[in-house]
Amino acid sequence: MNKEQEPIEPDKAPLLTFFALPPLSSEQDMITELSQLLDAKEAGKEEGRIEGKAELIIQLLGVKFDDLPDWAMNMLLLASMDQLDEWAQNILVSDSIDQVFRAD
Repeated sequence: MNKEQEPIEPDKAPLLTFFALPPLSSEQDMITELSQLLDAKEAGKEEGRIEGKAELIIQLLGVKFDDLPDWAMNMLLLASMDQLDEWAQNILVSDSIDQVFRAD
């Protein structure tokens, strides 16, 4: 809490007060803060897309090859979106789990 701000008693303040951003000193500060919030939101969305794709690949590998080895699970959890895309395509043409994760 900034030194200029006094504590607000919850029963005397509107609900939105608790969710408001702290006061910014200039328009540029507001633009910077908004840009940072948007970047963080986009990064969160990308992380969610990666996790969702990894979960789908785990399901597909389980259906096609039964057990998923720990090494494969670790690779999936650490992979980039591009790597997940490549492995997803490899599932269709691979006869073993090792072939799915092969380096081209």
